[in-house]
Amino acid sequence: MGLWRLIVMKKIEKIIDVALYNFGTWLTKNDWRGKEHDCVNTFAHAFLMDLITPKGPLHHAAQICIECGIAQPEGYTNLHARRDLVVWSEPFHNTWGQDRKRVHTPIALMEWKTHHKDRLPSRLFYPHDEEWFTKYTSITPDVVGFVTAVYFLPSGPKVYWKKSHAGIFSDVQSSFL
Repeated sequence: MGLWRLIVMKKIEKIIDVALYNFGTWLTKNDWRGKEHDCVNTFAHAFLMDLITPKGPLHHAAQICIECGIAQPEGYTNLHARRDLVVWSEPFHNTWGQDRKRVHTPIALMEWKTHHKDRLPSRLFYPHDEEWFTKYTSITPDVVGFVTAVYFLPSGPKVYWKKSHAGIFSDVQSSFL
């Protein structure tokens, strides 16, 4: 893993953390509700793109891809999967080259889930998503993976996330903890 790529990944990670915090804070102050695709689109267009800076690691809207195809880690039936939101190191990147072979690896991947519940479940995130990110970031340690869960509860919305680096997940973070 190149030092430059690791630095960019860490900076993108901090940008996504700030955007998630801002999104969660905004949700608690508004009556807005939505499904998964609504949350992903609102997050990307209103909160992540708001943090684009011309000389920063997130410097162009075309670095952000919604429902982006990614090569899967070994052991999965399908060779490709879609992730809800992907951030690339450069604008207009995607996974594929001329022969449909992987030519680019993203800097950050996000998988989202939304839930309209009466209370929080015992597990905030889907085990399948955690397993996938553990495998993916184990073989691509210069990528950060986020599992994100938005819960619309009677007491108000709550946003939770945690990150996988080199196959190891961080503690759970939230916009209200």
